[in-house]
Amino acid sequence: MGMGNERLRRAMAKKGVSQEDLAAKLGVSKNSVTNWIAGTVPYPRNQAEIAAELDEDVLWLFPKGNVGSEAAREELVRMWARRSDCPSDYWWSLIVKAERQVAVLSVSLTS
Repeated sequence: MGMGNERLRRAMAKKGVSQEDLAAKLGVSKNSVTNWIAGTVPYPRNQAEIAAELDEDVLWLFPKGNVGSEAAREELVRMWARRSDCPSDYWWSLIVKAERQVAVLSVSLTS
């Protein structure tokens, strides 16, 4: 077994954030934070929240951030080529049902 995520542990210590504090701020269990420090790679949404909370770069905190295609599929609900392809009533239902946040990834490929 590896050494775990020493970068995450050090970043938490630097900010004075305990496992309990981080768990509460992210809305996860303390056990989840313990697992991340032990080396379990969090879901991408959690990685971004952790990095923001600790004022660190997500790629520095989680250099092995690829959680695998199975976990990625669990996070991906549905995808369209263009935002306009998504029915407006679906957008509304996503927003209304959100328990914590709604994140929209928008990529513009212009030359």
